[in-house]
Amino acid sequence: MGLDIQVLGVGSAEMAPSVIVTGESQRYLFNACEGLQRVCMEHRVRLGKLQTVLLTELTSETLGGLPGLILTISDIGKKGLRLCGPDGTSAFLHATRHFLNRPKFELKAHDIVSTSDAPLLTDENLTLDAVVVTTSRAATDDESSAKRQKVPTVTSVSYIGETPRQRGKFLIQKALALGVPKGPLCGALHRGEDVTVVVDGKSVVVTPAQCVEPSLPGAAFAVVACPGVSSIAPLLQARAFHKYQGGETDLAVLVHMGGIDVLSHPDYIAWTLTFGRRVQHILVNHTACPQRTPYRASAALQATLHGLFPATFPTSHHENDSTTSVDTEFGAAIVGEPLLKFTLVPVPKQGVDRASCFAPLDLAAVTAETQTMLREANVTLAPPSQRSSAACVQAGAVTFLGTGSAIPSKYRNVTSNLLRFGDAYLLLDAGEGTYGQLYRHVGGDEAALTALLTNLHVVWISHNHADHHLGLVRLLSRRPIELPPLAIVGPPHVLNWLRDYGAVDANINAKYMYESNGFFDVHGPSAKDQERFGSHEKAIRDILKQRYGVTSFECVPVQHCHLSYALVLTCANGFKVAFSGDCRPSDALVQYAEDADLLIHEATFEEGMLDEAKAKDHSTTDEAIGVGLKANAKYILLTHFSQRYPKMPTISAEALQRVMTALDLMSLSFDELHVPQLMQACQAILPGNDVADDE
Repeated sequence: MGLDIQVLGVGSAEMAPSVIVTGESQRYLFNACEGLQRVCMEHRVRLGKLQTVLLTELTSETLGGLPGLILTISDIGKKGLRLCGPDGTSAFLHATRHFLNRPKFELKAHDIVSTSDAPLLTDENLTLDAVVVTTSRAATDDESSAKRQKVPTVTSVSYIGETPRQRGKFLIQKALALGVPKGPLCGALHRGEDVTVVVDGKSVVVTPAQCVEPSLPGAAFAVVACPGVSSIAPLLQARAFHKYQGGETDLAVLVHMGGIDVLSHPDYIAWTLTFGRRVQHILVNHTACPQRTPYRASAALQATLHGLFPATFPTSHHENDSTTSVDTEFGAAIVGEPLLKFTLVPVPKQGVDRASCFAPLDLAAVTAETQTMLREANVTLAPPSQRSSAACVQAGAVTFLGTGSAIPSKYRNVTSNLLRFGDAYLLLDAGEGTYGQLYRHVGGDEAALTALLTNLHVVWISHNHADHHLGLVRLLSRRPIELPPLAIVGPPHVLNWLRDYGAVDANINAKYMYESNGFFDVHGPSAKDQERFGSHEKAIRDILKQRYGVTSFECVPVQHCHLSYALVLTCANGFKVAFSGDCRPSDALVQYAEDADLLIHEATFEEGMLDEAKAKDHSTTDEAIGVGLKANAKYILLTHFSQRYPKMPTISAEALQRVMTALDLMSLSFDELHVPQLMQACQAILPGNDVADDE
């Protein structure tokens, strides 16, 4: 039996710390951050045997990718999933009922309220124990008793795993020589049972010691969650670690989830030393962890397109050099990076394997390959136009943060579109990973990301499907509480989700105000909307006018799921943008989007898949273009492509005169919404029949 510990994510804007333990029959995932599915899909980390997810905390960093993961696993025919985490885990799972409906998929949630002497779980691969640490912010002396009672607590769970002793090798030749026939008796001996055989007419007892090599020892590991300095003292008092500190049992490896403030604290350092010098330490949330995007294929594509169209695609953010180890006060530690693997058992093979870790992007090779493909396709590109940054800012722009449908792929994240009006930003939908895509959009510049989030005032959600709104919670959690509340306009069920989620992770509360799409419906609000909503309509209309110059903000009902909308907004200068959300072609959208300067329309399915588009209430490429032509839209940008077609859908030469297909991180200025050369280049270097992502 083998058991490996593999790092999936380290502390970064794109992917928070996450680890998977792989046994022969099962997988055990520690934290399910945003971007998890995308990394596993691209790098072939198989989740088909995943049965247990273990959460160290209840925050957007630890569970932001969990709802999407549940949807994907259930849709590939798996029977169920066990979810373990701090008190509130079952409440989180219950909150997902507002958009997650898989009645045949069995979800079992286990709230770990306190440390127990009984194991959390035991199976053929390992025994897991949970260590619960609860801390609260210290109230100051002048705070009232009522306020003290509202002081939030922070609960984290660390996990200790032990593998069973491994049976020694069965020596079949010795067994045969002792008269044991091949078959069930050999199996019994290997399981440690005595067997009786007849040799020369006499009954003979054969013992395992005669034909089985000595068993190999098991091994132990720990995933240590320590979210802050205030958690150190109670962690150090946890009795569950005592047997590993006195020499009774050795830990092979400690995976440290804590940040640099924890790792450098004298008390934490002293605690780690109690486990002895033989234990190895893996750091997954340290400043030394390489800040390389885990989405390598997308990063290479982004670098290619930036080289060809620097004004349209951002530069790849800085990737620091990989460091294999770092000296800490408790000795040399292994610096975690995505796909780093630590073999736990068999014990003789115990150690680190970096074979799958990322190599730096070879930009020179990427550029050379691109030029070769352009030459072979007879595509010659003119030098890019030179425009002042001031002119670009004044004009405004659209940036496609995610252009795929349903689930992320190598090249396309799920839906999100960023509109910029001057220096103010507005999001149209916010699928999982939106925050990480914003980070990539600004080239990994933390100061620029902070400025963008500061100037993000409104998020509009088209409908209640998970791939259009799961990124909200991380956006809100990363939003400073000092900023005015983020205005969110969307369907009622998304508010229900945010409220229930906020009961589990209070970090998003008081950071948003919510209004129903119904109060911006072209037909006016329904009676049900009027009963529950309306208190923020005026404030949001004022924000739209003052921050963006938007004088008309119209939600158009469309055919998709319940309460699905398209959006048409018009600025004081007459500039008009329409966005379809997800829908079948809509005459109402044609009407309200008439003469739009820009129509962004979903094109989930290729031509020839009309029946599937109708069945799922989506549009084909030609249907989406048809809506734009009927509306007399000046420019049509297609997005939300099926992940079966991860690169470029096919567009006719005639349509390319006013139509473009969007790619992730593509930014277009409002006064330059059509770049014919871009489509020519993309069709040369990104063939539409590349379906490698399906595997």
